[in-house]
Amino acid sequence: MRNCRALLLVCGLIVLGVAPPVAAQETPAVEVSAGWNLIGFDPFGLGTTETYPAGWYVDVAGNLSRVVGLVGQVTGNYKTFDDLEFLGVSLDTSAHSFMGGVRFNGRGNLATGFGQVLVGGARGSASVGVPLLGTSLTESSTDLAVQVGGGINVMPGPVGVRFGADYIRVFADGEGTNVFRVAVGIVFGR
Repeated sequence: MRNCRALLLVCGLIVLGVAPPVAAQETPAVEVSAGWNLIGFDPFGLGTTETYPAGWYVDVAGNLSRVVGLVGQVTGNYKTFDDLEFLGVSLDTSAHSFMGGVRFNGRGNLATGFGQVLVGGARGSASVGVPLLGTSLTESSTDLAVQVGGGINVMPGPVGVRFGADYIRVFADGEGTNVFRVAVGIVFGR
């Protein structure tokens, strides 16, 4: 038991000895990230979750301090439903978001964990084409959205890798939609 206490004390002293160099690390004024993202939600209100694997994101964060930053983010996701392709009917859908908010960082020597809250607009579009009738119909709407999430930036140098996950609530026409998002990308700024 005494050896365990001594080991814990030594580990604690090592952690305290490493903390000052980590705290002295410079905070980048701006961080830019871009990459791939996937969303899952019920686009038609039918109780079935669809995955939109073809997506992208770009965000820019201006750091006010080591801990707090302001962030703006734009995303796009796309999916074609080809279940009715044998009839010549095509359904192409897209979802875009344009948001801004605050990010809270926990900076380490190699990695920075972050949590963020963003507010903005989510735009959904659907286009149905019926070549046999020579017609197509497009519908879209833009609604208020709130995003809560976070992730980690692994930064061995000025360029690193980001892994993130978010929950987005879209407030549409009296009822809402829950959207879940995962993202992987490159981040610049150290």
